[in-house]
Amino acid sequence: GDAMRQPFPDASFEAAILHLILAVAPDGGRVMAETCRVLRPGGRIAVFDKFASEGGSSPVRRTLNRVTRIAGTEIDRSFSSMVAGLPLEVAGEATAIRGAYRIIWLRRQG
Repeated sequence: GDAMRQPFPDASFEAAILHLILAVAPDGGRVMAETCRVLRPGGRIAVFDKFASEGGSSPVRRTLNRVTRIAGTEIDRSFSSMVAGLPLEVAGEATAIRGAYRIIWLRRQG
């Protein structure tokens, strides 16, 4: 299915897993918005993906992104911009593989 246009009614699920999808979808923010829409209040989302640090992408990461984008993934997307304005709160966060990946647990408010 299309993660940016999910065919489910609002508040259909208690949990969602977004494993390596936000960096490859054409619009990761739209994926987050749709996932939030189909999640019940109090529901949880587990995200595992590669994002730029919240301080912005490093020059090396921006350069590497030119290559990774050709392969179909981006490594300099901003997670905070994808969730801006959504009723989500970060419940926890960790890094993996020397910080190349972030694991983020979210809870839907409301």
